[in-house]
Amino acid sequence: MDDQQNFNDLLKEAGLGAYSGLFGSGKEVASAVGFGGESANEFAQFFQQFNKEDALKFASTIAENFQTGTGNVMGQFGSGQTNLRGSLEAATGKIQDYAAKSGASFGATEKQMRDVREKSSTTFADLMRRKDMGLQAVEQQRGREQAALTSLLSGQVSSVYGRAQDIYAGDPVFKDVAPMAPAGNIYNQSTNQAPGQTMQSLSQTMQLKNPFDNPLINPNYYEQNPTG
Repeated sequence: MDDQQNFNDLLKEAGLGAYSGLFGSGKEVASAVGFGGESANEFAQFFQQFNKEDALKFASTIAENFQTGTGNVMGQFGSGQTNLRGSLEAATGKIQDYAAKSGASFGATEKQMRDVREKSSTTFADLMRRKDMGLQAVEQQRGREQAALTSLLSGQVSSVYGRAQDIYAGDPVFKDVAPMAPAGNIYNQSTNQAPGQTMQSLSQTMQLKNPFDNPLINPNYYEQNPTG
């Protein structure tokens, strides 16, 4: 699968599959919105082509962050289960050894065993809670990153139609004629996306957080953040 096909798939996932013609060169985009001749040249002048490679890298990073974050959460959960099982076995072993050596009554020994099991159940419930919270945090981070990427893509569509509308409005030949657009045109929807905005500036604008800056996701969080 080549990059173009990958990018088209990315547009479809963002609900923008009908706008693939707006992500090419200046002349290709001009043609997609109905311009030809001098009008096409005017449209293409100073047109900054969308960087598909950066968008694909961003999408790949989102997937990697999600996979890594999920792996960290499940890894901590598995380690917690293993440690809990070992603690339970050690505690019950000590109780049984003490009962055998001291001749403790069955009732006293059973109460100690019940207390250990209850404590283990509480600890396991806490592990489950932390796992669920960790997975939720990973999913929320993915949602924020995907929203930022969709904003970047839809911003390109809006900026293209905004530029086309300006040219149509200023040319008497096109008076009262709107730019061609596929069905489901999102032009005129509100957007703060600036034409040609880069991935770096978008990330800064969206204030994307490090997906591992969270004690529920990053197993080394407390080592890296000793003050919590």
